[in-house]
Amino acid sequence: MKRCLILLILLSGCVSPPGQDRITLLLAGHRVVYDSNPAMEGDFANTQSWLATGTTLYDAGPGLFGGVKEGRWKSERGLYCSTFSPRADAIWECWRVTTSDGGRRVRFKKTPWEVFEFRKTEYFGTFVE
Repeated sequence: MKRCLILLILLSGCVSPPGQDRITLLLAGHRVVYDSNPAMEGDFANTQSWLATGTTLYDAGPGLFGGVKEGRWKSERGLYCSTFSPRADAIWECWRVTTSDGGRRVRFKKTPWEVFEFRKTEYFGTFVE
């Protein structure tokens, strides 16, 4: 019995605490500067921050559709999901997240079952301090 207890204590150290999955560890407390579109003159590099509280802040820059938008985010089934609707029954959009360049670069790609939209389905960016 004593050996089982020791084994359980040792194994508990191998399990991540709740909410500390790969997506949460990657995004919580970090900020990304998204690649701008060089075809647009004077394009603003949009940024996004993820707070550990589940709030995300997306800065779309100046202009008619610009400004900082506050949303919610979570990690679900290994995907990053977010919504910018304040409604409790809001639809969440989910994205696959991959990194490159030693974890400096990030790519968000819409999940296959959500690609029938007229909006962009893939974003690239760089993590900044």
